[in-house]
Amino acid sequence: DTKTRRYATTEDMMKGIVLGNELKNVGNINGMVTPHDVPPMVADVFMSKSLFVYGKKRIRPWIYETKSAEMIIEIAKLAYGEEKFKKEKPVFYTIEAVSPLGYSPHSLEIGLLLVKNGLNLGLGPIPMCGATAPITPAGVLTLANAEAVGGIVLIQCMNPNQPALYHGGSHNMDLRTTVCSWGNPNQTVFGIAHLQMAKKYGLKTVANLGGTDSNTYDIQAGIEKGVGAVFALLG
Repeated sequence: DTKTRRYATTEDMMKGIVLGNELKNVGNINGMVTPHDVPPMVADVFMSKSLFVYGKKRIRPWIYETKSAEMIIEIAKLAYGEEKFKKEKPVFYTIEAVSPLGYSPHSLEIGLLLVKNGLNLGLGPIPMCGATAPITPAGVLTLANAEAVGGIVLIQCMNPNQPALYHGGSHNMDLRTTVCSWGNPNQTVFGIAHLQMAKKYGLKTVANLGGTDSNTYDIQAGIEKGVGAVFALLG
């Protein structure tokens, strides 16, 4: 409301959890922000504990380090109990490719730890035109497809029973600012292309759509989110 920047706090994180609890059309909730008034090495563990204590819906904890993953899994087991933990699999991790065509060692270690505990993994390749991917739409979509299919193979090697999901996350870099753009028209085109590729492979899909480059809740945010999501769904 003040249009000023500041670091997020535990209070901000808690407001996000409470809001998520009350929104009837929201099925999953997470911490929304990383609190800067706790030590950064345990911020993800602190967020997860808060979610398990105060969250009323299916939660989505963020995991930053392998050691954190071990602690978050233990917290989840305590919160849910062994049987409910096995049934609901409350801890989830997205293995994100380091474009082009790479993965960080700690990300793979976290993935293996989750598989060992019977939990599910997701994919999150986000190659960016003009930065970590070729600047043309054809180039970034080719790289994104390679990372999506390669990621599915990687996860299937970790756990053959893991459901396969085709992830589409191509983005543009704003060449004026070098910032990743979430609301430009290309985002919708990329989303439609990813949906078509998933259909070709016969897989369910998720894509980064309905985003905005606005820094506040204004008409730009509404148009970019609404138009981007609607046209992608129509496609």
